[in-house]
Amino acid sequence: PYMGVGRNLMYKKSLFLRYNGFHDHLQVVGGDDDLFVSQAASRTNVGVCLKPESFMVSIPKVTFREWFRQKKRHLSVGKHYKLRDKLLLGLLTLSQVGFWLSFPLLLVFGGQEYAAATVATFLIRMVALTVILDKIHRRLEARFGWYLIPVFDFLYIFYYLFTGTSAFFAKKIRWN
Repeated sequence: PYMGVGRNLMYKKSLFLRYNGFHDHLQVVGGDDDLFVSQAASRTNVGVCLKPESFMVSIPKVTFREWFRQKKRHLSVGKHYKLRDKLLLGLLTLSQVGFWLSFPLLLVFGGQEYAAATVATFLIRMVALTVILDKIHRRLEARFGWYLIPVFDFLYIFYYLFTGTSAFFAKKIRWN
């Protein structure tokens, strides 16, 4: 575990006090919950509750500006994550970008001998991603069109490119 959302967290007071609560994270505008989880969570003291009555539904931002500011604030906390977590998250993003860049390049420059393997790899990844995300959505009782998964997977690159870069270079992140 490397992060958590405050409204969905539950922990014992003793754990909170053992790690001085949010004291070590007072410098961040938002994300003290992420950083506390990063600091205190381990493989042995974290569990997940998937009972529908435990789900916390948030009201989404209604304008692009509000949404962008919120996402920028969320991503800005990543600067404070442990090095291992930053590296793993970076590798995940890099693999996604690499996948989407290599697909058209291999189709164009790979020649006939690589065309079938390139398309097969693309389809395998898309099917696997769709099956996994569909299973998660069903478990969380969320409604989502499975056919949009490849589109959003592609658009996610631009989300990280623009929002992540903006958050990384931001001098001061505002709460609202």
